Amino acid sequence: MQNPTKAKVLFLDDDADTRELVSFTLEQANIDVVLASNAADAWKLATTDNFDLYLLDGLVPDGDGFELCRNLRRHSPSKPIVFYTGLAFKADIQKGIEAGAKRYIVKPFYGDLAETILQTIAGEYSQHEAEKRPEPSVSPTNRIGRGFPRSASGII
Repeated sequence: MQNPTKAKVLFLDDDADTRELVSFTLEQANIDVVLASNAADAWKLATTDNFDLYLLDGLVPDGDGFELCRNLRRHSPSKPIVFYTGLAFKADIQKGIEAGAKRYIVKPFYGDLAETILQTIAGEYSQHEAEKRPEPSVSPTNRIGRGFPRSASGII
């Protein structure tokens, strides 16, 4: 990102360890991170503060990230929304893109999350990037974690 000002990201995840790890990772890349552990707090923050990007988990205790994504898309039509979630099935990915996400990153992600976030904020992605990616296939070499199919990069 060429802009000398710090990017500001709202990150919603119900897992405290994930919030801490992602926050640390993004802050090391000079990105300000505001954390929310539930959808209600994330909505409140999103409607009272200005963010460059929303980073959302798919499932949280008080709702789901997909509904929040739809609400955020209506509230801020041009703000990039990225899912960072363990929900890795094709139907989940499609649901996230249809809800208004620009990118869908499946946990665990082994790429450079901060660089991906900065590229998304800068608009360095195709509007329909998710639709152009090849369908992840299930094979012994790309079954990670609980056996969900993953793309090599983890980004859809």
